[in-house]
Amino acid sequence: MENNNNFNIKEVLKKVVEELNRKINIVINPNQKKKAMHNKKEFFIKKDMHKDFPISKDTYYNYNAFVNAEKPSKNIKSIDLSVFYYICKYTDVSADYLLGFIESKRKEQSAEMVRKEFGLSDDAMDNLSRIKNRTPEYTGEVSSDIINTILESRVFLQKLDDHLPVYLSCLNESRAADIDIDMARYGLTRAFEELIDEICNNITKKNLSFKELDESGIIYS
Repeated sequence: MENNNNFNIKEVLKKVVEELNRKINIVINPNQKKKAMHNKKEFFIKKDMHKDFPISKDTYYNYNAFVNAEKPSKNIKSIDLSVFYYICKYTDVSADYLLGFIESKRKEQSAEMVRKEFGLSDDAMDNLSRIKNRTPEYTGEVSSDIINTILESRVFLQKLDDHLPVYLSCLNESRAADIDIDMARYGLTRAFEELIDEICNNITKKNLSFKELDESGIIYS
């Protein structure tokens, strides 16, 4: 396999280490908004934190050293298949992704097709899946309907095309004098304001029956 130009063990291990680090960080700092309660050293010391970890501490650091070395030694030539299986299971990442066959980490067969067809990243797919499966507590919380409203609005997308490049060009000091940055920003801000109005109008239409209105237009709960 080492002579195969399409296979690079360092790239595979790099992805493995990245995904293991991601999972370790979730364990030691479950709330990204707050300061981490633990550090990586504690992760390996406290057994309850790494009971499902698929490789030993020494192997983990060997992988790290191999990946980060400018000229890696040839000590790591392959990953045992059973170990590789448990790494995929622990990280919840597709083996095809780690081996470089596909660009999506997701294990669903449709994920790679969705990436190619719609250009969605794994994080975007994760968010859409989470939104689809959630039950909003209040009217107006992010739901699939609201996401569809945004994506279906050709007017909004066209205004982004019209105003965002102009605004970004204003950020370049060499062109700032040529274009009024305030006008460019206003056009962009206005596009988002109109999108918010469109979302609110759609929500109102779906959740408002004629019985809820009297002649004055007041809404009764």
